[in-house]
Amino acid sequence: MRQGYAVLEQLKPTKHTNVIEVVKAAGIDVAEWEFKKNGERIANPSVNQSKIYRWSFGGDEEPSLLFIWHDSLTEDEQGHITYRNNLTKYIDHLANIASGVEKGNSNTARLRLERARLFREAVRQLYNSQKGCRVALLIPHSTESKEEDDTKSVKYRELDSEFWYVHHYDVFTGDIELIRGVQPRPHVEVVTFDDIYDPPKKKFSSGYSFHRSIEVKVKVLQRSGGRCEYCGQYGFKTPNDAYYLEVHHVVPLRYEGPDELWNTVALCADHHKQAHFGMSRTDILRGLLEFLGQLYPHKSNELKTGAEKIDWCNVDAFESLQS
Repeated sequence: MRQGYAVLEQLKPTKHTNVIEVVKAAGIDVAEWEFKKNGERIANPSVNQSKIYRWSFGGDEEPSLLFIWHDSLTEDEQGHITYRNNLTKYIDHLANIASGVEKGNSNTARLRLERARLFREAVRQLYNSQKGCRVALLIPHSTESKEEDDTKSVKYRELDSEFWYVHHYDVFTGDIELIRGVQPRPHVEVVTFDDIYDPPKKKFSSGYSFHRSIEVKVKVLQRSGGRCEYCGQYGFKTPNDAYYLEVHHVVPLRYEGPDELWNTVALCADHHKQAHFGMSRTDILRGLLEFLGQLYPHKSNELKTGAEKIDWCNVDAFESLQS
């Protein structure tokens, strides 16, 4: 056995554990497995078709569980086990097959597309929260069978005893990195930034004021992963070695823009000031509307309508944003 690759070899599954048993062992409630989507009770929950083919489970108040092929892992000389992937490229590939742009089974692609999106969302939430997750490792019957039916292609499936942590999630490229048993350092400085450049018009006895949600600020900073959501560059480093960004409402509060995650971005200090005072502020506004429209497509029209109320912006520049 090669020196430095002992841990990876030891992690190789040797038993075929049913998906439901793995999920239960990870501490996730499986009561819903007794019922089909239409509410009909299932005699054998372990074969629930709406559950057993998923690649991720849990989340929110429950532990998170991800299913990962063992042969997709790497090990360094210190014995650190790492999983790297790019789900966005894979999701785009599946979407092309599902829509007929690329050759392939469109029905299978649509099913996998949903599973891949759920997996990516689970990774994103884990990255933002910096919580650990459980991982079930898989061994296929053969290299070819990995691309067939996901459950039938698995020869061995076992739950790893260690927690895994998401060290990298790039919202722009889709690159992800999970490391076994190694907790990540804080990846973003959570700050409370009073947006003095955009006081809302509503005036109280104490002056211009507006209640800002701390939860929204924290979530947008976590979503950014330390990168400006306009230029993609990391914010400058603070004394505690975290990244500094500023929270910005794309449709300003004084134009009745909502204090919601879908109207809020994290910007580097330079682009935050440019978004308010720069000659390119309309271009920045357009770029941010496109960015948020991709993340929250059901809010794209509302964002565009709100932006059209801004007296300094060029409304004609937003024509192509109509969904």
